Amino acid sequence: LSFIDEEHPAENLKKLEPHIRFSPRRLVLAPGQAQKIRFLVRRTKDMEQGEYRGHFYVIQQSAPAPGTDGDDAQTAIGIEFNLNKSIPVYMRHGEQTLDISLADAKRVKDEDGKDAVQVTINRSGTASALGILRALCTSNGEEVVLFERPRTIYHETPYIKRVEPYTPPAGGCT
Repeated sequence: LSFIDEEHPAENLKKLEPHIRFSPRRLVLAPGQAQKIRFLVRRTKDMEQGEYRGHFYVIQQSAPAPGTDGDDAQTAIGIEFNLNKSIPVYMRHGEQTLDISLADAKRVKDEDGKDAVQVTINRSGTASALGILRALCTSNGEEVVLFERPRTIYHETPYIKRVEPYTPPAGGCT
């Protein structure tokens, strides 16, 4: 579990590390095998209200190829790809407030000349917003989903401006 940005932390960002434990700490999985990871949250009496964040890192570690380690190792050249995943972990403690609003939504062309929706998502309060940004239009009398994309606005960010490309329906939008 690691802090989001230890070199440039936001002023009011609270670390999750001291308050969470997980098990097992290490494991080996065969391809397609699953494993449950258990998290234990430890809240203290003097814990500040707010949102605590960190990342849970899953790191693939490959075993050395046969004949590439030890004193009698042969010369070997190869490339291995290790897939790593960072999973955000959130904990909220105490009262939280959140207000989200959309502003200045309009259809535009993105930098590649494709159809897009430009929108500002405003956030206020003490909690981050995690959700799905969805654009709809009416085409030939029916409601059509232009796109659905997960978006996050962290509590230290008051707004984000997005340009979201989409493929228009064959009948166009009205």
